Amino acid sequence: MPMIRKTQADTDAPQIEDFSRITQRQCAAAHGWSARNLRRLVVDKGFPQNADGSYDLPATIRWRTMHTNDYGNLTQETRYWFNGPF
Repeated sequence: MPMIRKTQADTDAPQIEDFSRITQRQCAAAHGWSARNLRRLVVDKGFPQNADGSYDLPATIRWRTMHTNDYGNLTQETRYWFNGPF
């Protein structure tokens, strides 16, 4: 069995204890988006955010599921909003 070595990044990464209260950076990383796009989604598209500014990861996944097509990609309207015309 190969030995798995932990890297510095593994030991420095903060552990998420409550997935209903994650930071903006953690939420953006979970979705593969920039923090700027995440802020824009909150303001312009109703992306779920807690009253204290944290994010509920399961709620954000539900929101993304409703805004994706059958292939798991963002719908054309949402992609247009992110990137402009194709």
